[in-house]
Amino acid sequence: MAFFQHLELFNHKGLKRVKVNDLRKINVICGPNNSGKTSVLEAILGSATSTAGWERSDYLIEQIAKGVVLTQGQLDVGYLKALLSKAWRTQTWTKHDHRTAWNEVNQISRTTGQGIAVSHSVFSESVERVLSERPTVVLIPAKRKLDATVNVNTGEGITPEGGGVLNFLFFARNQDARSEMGKYFHLIDEGFRAVTGGCKFEIYFEQNNKVALQFRQSGGDPIAAENCGLGLRDVLIILYFAIASKFEVVLIEEPEIIYIRIFNEG
Repeated sequence: MAFFQHLELFNHKGLKRVKVNDLRKINVICGPNNSGKTSVLEAILGSATSTAGWERSDYLIEQIAKGVVLTQGQLDVGYLKALLSKAWRTQTWTKHDHRTAWNEVNQISRTTGQGIAVSHSVFSESVERVLSERPTVVLIPAKRKLDATVNVNTGEGITPEGGGVLNFLFFARNQDARSEMGKYFHLIDEGFRAVTGGCKFEIYFEQNNKVALQFRQSGGDPIAAENCGLGLRDVLIILYFAIASKFEVVLIEEPEIIYIRIFNEG
């Protein structure tokens, strides 16, 4: 699973239970202050407060039916698939819909005269196995910090706030361009220029085993990162997680000022 196409969020702060359908690769949540935008992101981040939704498909129905038959026995996969196809009335489904589907399956079985009772625990366990897959998720907070100068440490862990990103870029820059790390650096470099309108980032080695970050506009002189706005460093953090991290879904929290700018500019 590369990203969420459908989501169910539940039991987090003001969110009780809500389904969000037809998500795309890039989705924007807008709203005034204190309207619950951060709560939505936090709910998506947690496996205890969100679950993926799935498009109805013959494959999923078959996998659930096989799981039930494997555990309970004395059932025909083809017949149970037919029952599930009738019981699964919606186009999307999450693992929390299993009770409704289970009731429908047993009701249809009784009305057709088959009298086959499917155990609820067996049914819910099969649904859980099939529908519990979810992509890996990271939340980049609104308060981020990519230090302009750091000690060289290629083993430094990377945090959602931006810690470790400069060391990663320094290490990746010095790898063979054909290597995985070299390709990541090239993509981040290209992405940074595209987002910033041609600005370049440069990383250089200083004395005392330190590396430093600077920026350069096309044809201009380099400017130390500490003398530039934080927005350029924020771009590097976001590009790292979007391109080089192992996370499949990247959630980005932005300050309220971003919301104001979007609506003021049309």
